[in-house]
Amino acid sequence: MKKILLGLLITAMCAVSMFAFDLGDFPKGTWIDSNWNGAWTFGVDGTIKLSDAKSGEVIYNFTQDKISDFKISPSLSGLTISFKCEETERTYSFTKPAALDTSLELKIDCAWVSGGYSVKMDMKK
Repeated sequence: MKKILLGLLITAMCAVSMFAFDLGDFPKGTWIDSNWNGAWTFGVDGTIKLSDAKSGEVIYNFTQDKISDFKISPSLSGLTISFKCEETERTYSFTKPAALDTSLELKIDCAWVSGGYSVKMDMKK
């Protein structure tokens, strides 16, 4: 019986790790892109998702099977998480500045917008 329970526990942990990222020291919480009414959530379980800030409806769940080139990069300007998503045809970069405030800087690059998209997001209260 113990072996069966251990097997189920290991299977469950593997299934969760398939959809989670190691976000390291990157802050967890939700930040609001007020330009597009987007809520970007970095979960304590290593999940990254974009939701509608008003309704809470999940717009896109960024799972390991949907992204590539996932990186966490420390620098003098702060801590950055970046990744590419083929399905959305975009590259995302989130930087937590070294400052004491709780904001995040979001940069999105895509082929059809020169210069990409950039916004400073405040943490959801």
